[in-house]
Amino acid sequence: MKTSIIIIFLLSVEIIYGQKLDKISRRAVKQELDSISVSDQKYRWELMLGELNVRKLDSLKKIPKSAFWNRVQKVGRHEIGFSKFTSDSLWILQKHLDSINVERFTALIIKYGYPSYKRTGSYTSATISLHLMGENNFIKFLPIFKSELEKGNMPAGEYAQWYDRNQLIQNKKQLYGEYDVINPCVENLELTNIERKKIGLNQLNNNNCK
Repeated sequence: MKTSIIIIFLLSVEIIYGQKLDKISRRAVKQELDSISVSDQKYRWELMLGELNVRKLDSLKKIPKSAFWNRVQKVGRHEIGFSKFTSDSLWILQKHLDSINVERFTALIIKYGYPSYKRTGSYTSATISLHLMGENNFIKFLPIFKSELEKGNMPAGEYAQWYDRNQLIQNKKQLYGEYDVINPCVENLELTNIERKKIGLNQLNNNNCK
């Protein structure tokens, strides 16, 4: 009986502490995440602000928010910035980098577990995970992220945001109400709160479907 209790205790300790990273691993993961982050933003600023000149681009990043978003909208409508051909070409380059980043990010998770800020000191994973959109990525990462969530490696909020953004892209309502937190529109508030509780999120009080 005592032996069984000791074994259960040791297994519990392994579950709680087994996902911690040592200093060397933590440094290696952070370096890889920093590299992925640079690659992730390689062409996105140019595409967002419609500027290829590095100095001008840096200046545009610092303009007031209202002017910044006004420019982003005009670039999106091709009213200013470069031609649609240039924009399409940059997206091809960025999507190629994104596909490489998906594999790099997957390899990190498989080797070290989900590299959250708490485990690595880097916020990159929260950004990268929100780029893993579309049916194929959803099917691929759902079991991976569920497993990492259960291990305590992936924060519940990040999991829920990723899940909900995929729902919205597929023209469905949010399940957790975490991606659009200002107007959380869910299919069924009672079901949502059951699912939120399962992963450790607080109850959602309102269903703000417009």
